[in-house]
Amino acid sequence: MIKRGIKKVADFLGYEIAKIHPKSDLAAYRALYGEDSVRRRAFYNIGAGSFRHPAWTNVDFDSDWYECNRNNTLSPGNISHDLLSLKPLPIESGSACILYTSHTVEHVTNEADEVLFREAHRILKPGGVVRVTTNSTDLAYRAYRTKDRSYYYWADTYATPEQYGEINLKAPMSTASLEQLFLFDFAGQLTVLAAEGASERLEDSDVRRLFSTLPYEEALEHCRKSCSLELQKKYPGFHINWFNADKICRMLRAAGFTDVYVSGWGQSVSPVLRDTRYFDKVHPKISVYVEATR
Repeated sequence: MIKRGIKKVADFLGYEIAKIHPKSDLAAYRALYGEDSVRRRAFYNIGAGSFRHPAWTNVDFDSDWYECNRNNTLSPGNISHDLLSLKPLPIESGSACILYTSHTVEHVTNEADEVLFREAHRILKPGGVVRVTTNSTDLAYRAYRTKDRSYYYWADTYATPEQYGEINLKAPMSTASLEQLFLFDFAGQLTVLAAEGASERLEDSDVRRLFSTLPYEEALEHCRKSCSLELQKKYPGFHINWFNADKICRMLRAAGFTDVYVSGWGQSVSPVLRDTRYFDKVHPKISVYVEATR
């Protein structure tokens, strides 16, 4: 009865029991990485949100948009950092065991991601791992081309005025066209759904024309470059970037990594990152996973 009550409270607060009592796997961290690394929390989750683990340091941006993360981000030992500032991470070089980022890189510019990946290369120890997971634009595009509306299952989350108004939309996403759902997946500012959006908005016919006349990646780049940095600072929840495995691999190699490889859900080279109680939890059905070893 007590356990059920605790679970109900945890569910209401958005946590799993594993997040409230996460000490059971610390022995694995100590065995693999040593007591000192665990004590220093030399494992960094970039864009961590409500993630909690005693071995990990959360790195996230304190803003009104993500106010629900504020207490967690600013708690002792965690780091508040704006990726769009293009500033280095306040972490010592060669001191980190793992850098993990889940569904964060699509919220910032290419320049910010390039800085992040270079910083990952700088702060990781030899043998350290960076793991990147984000929306797969390739999968979203295939769903658009095959008229697979069920792929965009997350659209039903924003069906009421209260729900879609909170994320700067002027209409329910549940009634949006396939063109607008596809566009929202990587360039939300450009959709006609946005209450306040970029100067260039794409109607359905514009999306069809763009992706029928330009090569695939050129069309994606046109959309990415049309997004407004200033608007993103105001509405950081929008996606303003596209990714597939090839692009992530290219960016990691440009950042200095030579051992770069495509991964999968729960398939990390690091044993601790295979624990899906903590990692790869966000939209696994529509995500791409890439790792690199220092």
